[in-house]
Parts: sequence; structure tokens; C-alpha cells
Amino acid sequence: MAVITSKQATAVLKDATGTPLQASLLPLAEPISISGWAEGGYEAVQIMSRGTHVELVKGNDIFPTISLTLFHDGDATSGATATVLDMLLKTGTFASGVTQDDGALVWTLDLVLTQVRGGLTNVLTLKNCRFTIDYSEAAEGNKISLSGTAYGTQAVRALVWS
Repeated sequence: MAVITSKQATAVLKDATGTPLQASLLPLAEPISISGWAEGGYEAVQIMSRGTHVELVKGNDIFPTISLTLFHDGDATSGATATVLDMLLKTGTFASGVTQDDGALVWTLDLVLTQVRGGLTNVLTLKNCRFTIDYSEAAEGNKISLSGTAYGTQAVRALVWS
């Protein structure tokens, strides 16, 4: 699992319009977590013969999952101002957005993480992400927790380092 903290990174959601509509996912309340990476982007399926391991074969594609929590004490949604909830729900200023999914039926976004540490900059783009949203009140501020999956032909193709 990769963990990226807000002290090291910025996180931005982008749609697929020519000049992407985007929303920043800061300030983060907890580090960003990415799970489910594997060589080749597929499951390893065990083949057994009479209770003995024979070999592993390639199984179904696997897709990385993402979780992050950010503070949110402003307008939840707005017709005039870009908000994270509007971006995730395709409402308000993002109502005219274009999905990243090739099928064009389900609303997905790219998540771009830019990490700066020790003078080095790495950009990780998680392609075609679909999110669910949880909202909670907290003493330090209201929080929005996002859980998502980066879909693609294969998991390794859904992750683009540059």
C-alpha cells in the first residue's frame, strides 16, 4: 500500500474536457492510501492437483483502490463556486463535465497526485476513478471521506507515473 501525506503532495481531480475541469482535494485530514498494486495488473490463480501446488496462472484484472479524507467546512455544493462534492457528484459547475470512462455512461475522474520530497517531484495519475463519498462531523472540522477504484484495462495501465 502506498501512503502519501498532504505535507508531501497535492491531489487534484480532473474530468475529460479539452481543458479539464478540476478540483483540489486539500486540505487532507488523513494521508492518501492506495492499495492493490500487483505486477502485471492481474490476479495470480493457483492451480492444484490432488492438493499439491502445480503452478500459478493469470487471473482477472485487478484495480487499485484509493482512500482519502479531507476537511470540508465551506459550501457543500454551489452553482457558482467549484466544490469537491460538485466534482464528485457531477453537479453545480461540474454538471457539464465529461467522464474519463470510454463508455461515457458512468462518471469517472482522473486523480492526479503530485508529490514533492527531497527536491524530487513525482506525479502519479490514477486513471478512470469512480468514488463513493462519506460525510462526517468532527471537532476539528467536517470531513469528507472518499473511497474509490482506479479502473482501466489493467491495474498497471491505470497508474501512470511521470
